[in-house]
Amino acid sequence: MEEEKKKQIITIDNKEFVYDELSQEQQRVVQHITNLNAKLNDVRFQMEQLEFARDAYVKKIRELIKETTPNKEDLKKVKED
Repeated sequence: MEEEKKKQIITIDNKEFVYDELSQEQQRVVQHITNLNAKLNDVRFQMEQLEFARDAYVKKIRELIKETTPNKEDLKKVKED
């Protein structure tokens, strides 16, 4: 006995539809929505990476500035000389 093919169910406005029973145009629109959702997830992931990288560079510039900025004691010595 052949196993019955599992039907793909999609939910739109709290109503369930069998994907294969949608018109070709409806299926195409669902494909666009699915593709756009995937792209949005990718962009969110990339934003996380970019924010992390930006934070790392902000931390780095703070460290570099701290290393090259003279402290108050050093400034007093320069003024006394």
